[in-house]
Amino acid sequence: MTGQPMQAEESAPVSIEPLEPEGPNLPARPDTTASSKSPFGAFIRSAVLPGWGQFYTDHPVRGALIFSAQGVLLTLAWIADQRANQSWDLYQWTAEPRYLEEYDRRFNRGRDLLSVAVSVYLYNLADAYVSAHLYDFQGKISLDGGVEGVNLSMNWAFP
Repeated sequence: MTGQPMQAEESAPVSIEPLEPEGPNLPARPDTTASSKSPFGAFIRSAVLPGWGQFYTDHPVRGALIFSAQGVLLTLAWIADQRANQSWDLYQWTAEPRYLEEYDRRFNRGRDLLSVAVSVYLYNLADAYVSAHLYDFQGKISLDGGVEGVNLSMNWAFP
């Protein structure tokens, strides 16, 4: 080592070859970035605001139903909680057993409504994620029912 700085060697420019050969007989690669929807993006949108992921994946009716169901269920759960608290206060004030029974009934109703709201929320997340995965699905799914049973069929065309 002489204490002199090292000089970088000059190198030839590097060219990167495409992985797929090009030719007149090969079909063009489909552009999946233009029409695809991100499953993670749909999941996050639905986590922030229930139904938003369904709107993102072009299912506005489903999104509106989920949003409305969440709003109604959470509002009813809140009302049941407020009424349960009123019953508890009346029981504490009067010590009448009917107010304690009313409190139990209203508390259980609120808990049940909250459980259904959590279930709808989890369905919302799963539905948005799966809908984004199936956004570009070209097949047709039909469900036919009758007195004797249910038939499920799937049809799709390969390009």
